[in-house]
Amino acid sequence: MALEKNADTIISGSFPNISAVCDFLLKEKKNVVLGCAGWKDRFNLEDTLFAGSVISRIKKFTIHCDSSVMAEAMHAS
Repeated sequence: MALEKNADTIISGSFPNISAVCDFLLKEKKNVVLGCAGWKDRFNLEDTLFAGSVISRIKKFTIHCDSSVMAEAMHAS
């Protein structure tokens, strides 16, 4: 997906490196797409919670989709 959209940079994130991910995203000051992996074409809870955590830590981006709002709300619960 990211390669098809000619992404400038692709990084991998997880809870152990979430601070480094958020610091990097803030430093870059670019548009961000948080792509959550699925399993067998199904929803993946862990990756969605990670995305929600990133969103809740970084308040400088504008959210453009319901799935991001949902991920942040799930993380906050």
